Amino acid sequence: MENKRITWIDAAKGIGILLVFLGHTVIPEKIFWYIFSFHMPLFFFLSGYLYRADKHDSWWDFAKDRFKKLLVPYITFFIILLIYWLLIGRAIGDVQNLSVGVSKILYEFSYASAYLKTPFAPLWFLFTLFWVEIIFFILQKNIKQKLWLFLAIFLISLGGYFYSIRIGIRPPWGIDIASVAVLFYGFGYFMKDLKTQLADISNFVLILVTPILIFIGVWVASVNIRVDMMSNIYGVFYLFVGGSLAGIGTTIALAKIWPLRIFQYLGKNSLFLFAFQFAALDIGKALMKYFWPNFDYWKLGSKNILIGLGLSVFAICLLILINELYNLLKKKLQAS
Repeated sequence: MENKRITWIDAAKGIGILLVFLGHTVIPEKIFWYIFSFHMPLFFFLSGYLYRADKHDSWWDFAKDRFKKLLVPYITFFIILLIYWLLIGRAIGDVQNLSVGVSKILYEFSYASAYLKTPFAPLWFLFTLFWVEIIFFILQKNIKQKLWLFLAIFLISLGGYFYSIRIGIRPPWGIDIASVAVLFYGFGYFMKDLKTQLADISNFVLILVTPILIFIGVWVASVNIRVDMMSNIYGVFYLFVGGSLAGIGTTIALAKIWPLRIFQYLGKNSLFLFAFQFAALDIGKALMKYFWPNFDYWKLGSKNILIGLGLSVFAICLLILINELYNLLKKKLQAS
């Protein structure tokens, strides 16, 4: 049972990371809005599902563990991306601005919010997830009844939502986003109570339910504004939550129906792929411009999803190649 659980979680992460890449290319607007309505809540949800209440006794031990697993990668990835940006990144892709100084980039590093630019933008998720897990850990350790725990999480999320639309002053390090995202982390945590029932659902039922969930998600995305968690933009709260849950349900259903190995591989390496996605996509767009200078990526991509999908596949394959070469080199060094 445990291996099956990991299989569908990895597959769901893999589907999610593919959607993240696709959502950061130029694709038809309706598909773009649909992907953005749930692709980041999905990762908070899956993180909440993997939360183990009994692993740490004290807040300090938990914080140290989360610092090691989330903020150390945040710092490491930022340094690597800064080197990339200084060498070639600022001269290619969508952001061609050689005048941006290192001091501006370092400011963005300390802020880790909506002001992060490509290729650094994806790193906001790591710091936000850190705060989400700290908030949830404190609540879960102090509120024993799950009904009251859910109510506390919901009220914090609702408060974060009203803060985003009423005040809107962005605090550093994604704290404002974390107050909203903790709701999906909580949903993932509470879903573990249903894991036995979910395991009993047949693929036939999932195949019947999935189109309904897709319809609900697409409809909600069409009536709500475009969601952008990094920018703390959600539209109508109940539409945002409902659309996110529909998209999350769709992804989980697909992951259970088709837990393809490629999705599992992407899921297992999702953190690496997520961190360097913009760098790889910018390289892909730069090569596209070099070899096909008359190709109108922006115009044609907005009409044909295959262009964005092709660019996404190229970027993912590039990062997979880099990751595998790194793992091979690491093994050789350890063997010697």
